[in-house]
Amino acid sequence: VSLAALQHAVAESREIVESHRERNFKRGFFWVLILGAAAIWLAALVGLLYSATRLTRPIQRLTQALRHFAHGHTTRLAPGANDEVGEAILSFNDMVEQSERSREKLLLITRLESWQALGRKMAHEVKNSLTPIRLTVEEMV
Repeated sequence: VSLAALQHAVAESREIVESHRERNFKRGFFWVLILGAAAIWLAALVGLLYSATRLTRPIQRLTQALRHFAHGHTTRLAPGANDEVGEAILSFNDMVEQSERSREKLLLITRLESWQALGRKMAHEVKNSLTPIRLTVEEMV
């Protein structure tokens, strides 16, 4: 084997190794770039889901409480943050409180009306039964 041929073979081998290193470096850089972008995207997605859940949970509770209120159930919600949703929850709790007070007043008025009606009927019955007695006493006098 000639020395020149051997040197040429070694040089070609070094070129091949260097080109593969460069390709491996480019390929590794590409995969690191892809994985970094995927990690950033995944972190952004998790943050978005967390924020969306945190924002929509109070609205969902308020909507559910409104449905229960529409069916006649009175439930109060725990006050939330000092934002628009928290103000809506406070307004809902005030509405429930006013509704309960109105319901109690209506119940009291209904009871009073029923007692008044019963009193009128009793007075009428007593008056009707006393009328013949009064007429009989007048005749006797």
